[in-house]
Amino acid sequence: MSTSEYDSLAAAAAISRRIASARGPAFLTELVCSLGDALRADYCSVGEIFETDGGSRVRTVALAVDGAPHSGAPIEYAIEGTPCADVTKAGCACAWSDDVQESFPRDALLVDMGVHAYAGVPLHDGAGRPRGLLTALFRTPQRDLPAACLLLEIFAVSAASELERQLLEVQAERAVHLFEHSRNEIFIIDAQSRRFIDVNRAARQNLGYSMEQLRRMTPLDLRAVKDRPGLGETMRALFAGETSSIQIRTAHLRADGSTYPCTINVQRLEVGARTYVTGIGVDTSERDALQAQLLHSQKLEAIGRLAGGVAHDLNNALTAILGNAQLCRQDHPGDEYLGAIDEAAKRAADVTRQLLAFASRQLIQPQVVDPNERVRLSVQFLRPLLGEDVGVALALSESPGRIRVDPGQLEQVLVNLAVNGRDAMPAGGTLTIETAAVVFDADYASLHPGTVAGRYVLLAVSDTGSGMTAAVRDRIFEPFFTTKDGKGTGLGLATVHGIVQQQGGHVVVESEEGVGTRFLIYLPAVEGELTQAPAPVDVATAARTETVLVVEDDPHVRAVAVSSLRQAGYVVLEAATGASAEKLGAEYTGPLHALVCDVVLPDGRGPIVAKRLLERFSDLVILYTSGYAEDTIVHSGEVDPEVNFLPKPYTPDALKHALRRHLASRVQSSGQS
Repeated sequence: MSTSEYDSLAAAAAISRRIASARGPAFLTELVCSLGDALRADYCSVGEIFETDGGSRVRTVALAVDGAPHSGAPIEYAIEGTPCADVTKAGCACAWSDDVQESFPRDALLVDMGVHAYAGVPLHDGAGRPRGLLTALFRTPQRDLPAACLLLEIFAVSAASELERQLLEVQAERAVHLFEHSRNEIFIIDAQSRRFIDVNRAARQNLGYSMEQLRRMTPLDLRAVKDRPGLGETMRALFAGETSSIQIRTAHLRADGSTYPCTINVQRLEVGARTYVTGIGVDTSERDALQAQLLHSQKLEAIGRLAGGVAHDLNNALTAILGNAQLCRQDHPGDEYLGAIDEAAKRAADVTRQLLAFASRQLIQPQVVDPNERVRLSVQFLRPLLGEDVGVALALSESPGRIRVDPGQLEQVLVNLAVNGRDAMPAGGTLTIETAAVVFDADYASLHPGTVAGRYVLLAVSDTGSGMTAAVRDRIFEPFFTTKDGKGTGLGLATVHGIVQQQGGHVVVESEEGVGTRFLIYLPAVEGELTQAPAPVDVATAARTETVLVVEDDPHVRAVAVSSLRQAGYVVLEAATGASAEKLGAEYTGPLHALVCDVVLPDGRGPIVAKRLLERFSDLVILYTSGYAEDTIVHSGEVDPEVNFLPKPYTPDALKHALRRHLASRVQSSGQS
């Protein structure tokens, strides 16, 4: 035995005695300090090798500098182009006595640390793969590095074993942390006993069981009794190895007896001689609720399209019925049958307006209003509507903000909700109307489809009535759904929903049986000045000798319009299509003062006809009529403020008043200019 070998063995014995009592992470620290002292190495380290997208890297697990523990952050570097790379490739000890920097010019760390000599051995795991390095670095050239390599090799096995133990411990701790803190429910089941071995925190909290309780239970214990046979057969196939993985959509049974929907991915795993089943579950309560909201919205939208189409077709018929009834009553003022026809047609017109409101296809003329002022005005006619047994209480915020709504629609919302509250309080009670300013953040908006984060004005209507069941609450906005035993149309709340949606808001319902119901309406808050009421126009000014062109494709509606205007003294021209209207305008040699035109014509759009007629009759007053929200003169259901518009169904009196007002307004404007 050479002297150097003898010295190495003696040093090894001393190091062994020094590290004999070290345990855990302290073992590697004590080892590198002892080796550093024995070899008089400037740096001695144990490093782990790990993989990244950029290649293999080394991170120090234990480092001694001048024989003392390094207290700073671990040193990390890429292994490529360093002596460590050669050591791992060789699979044995390697050394460079005085030219390590020249041999590895790309290794900037050697230069930064002033290293000139290097000795290192690879640390292999149980499968023989390089997992780390045990190295000694010197700032000065070394003559006897083979002895240093011998000493490093002596302790390489111990260092490798401890490094692998530490890395496995870290992995185990990481796995336990991920298992325990996962938001998903995780179950581990013993295939033989079919009992739970471990269940993570998310599952324990959701289920309401302790770990001790769960270890005495099987997956069947988390199902309602009626669901157990089906699940038992599914799990039997998994436990028997007939399948390796399945997905189960089920309802978990909590300790308190309640249930919640859950989707679980279950997998069979064999670890050594034992077989386990793991399950990763997701509580789908929130997702299912959002999906139900979406499906409900889609159903309402589909019903709305149908309702809007029906209302559109009815409006032409109702215009003809109302018009002819009113014209006949001029000759037979006391005829009760004509009066009954008129009343029935008006009720039908109300239904079509509600259908269009529900479908968010009602033509609206929004204004910037103070919600408190509109509520106070509405209460004046709500009190007699509610009756003596129902009191009205106001809880209005001092500064709720301003909203941009159609005042008539807002009034309709308050009336419908008040009537709904009155009907829920047959023995009397209190109807409370509130206003407030609220702000919704992105989290709220994400849970309420169709809602945009921002500032809103709350308009809440509450009653102290009988309340609703969950089943009724889910259907209250469906058209024609009613709980009033045939006494209601089932359109009141559907209309509220449609109006609020068309105004860019949304409705939330809170109700409890025996306590009452609260409707919370959120409308977007706006800036700007309050809309001022238009100045009154004297409809008696100007002689009624103007010439009017009526363009309407429905013959019954056209006949009513032509007859009523001729009775009022106008010279009336008529056309059924856009083409015939343009031809008539081109051939007519007299003055043309006004155009009453349907928005939608069989061969085109009313505004196109109006534009062409204006080229010849520059002072032409245009009054559009329609029973539907057409994009030509509206934007998102709002009538262009510059457009003169008369919605269908209309009466002869309404037509004459609208036309006279716009003609008189033109005369006044001409006189001022």
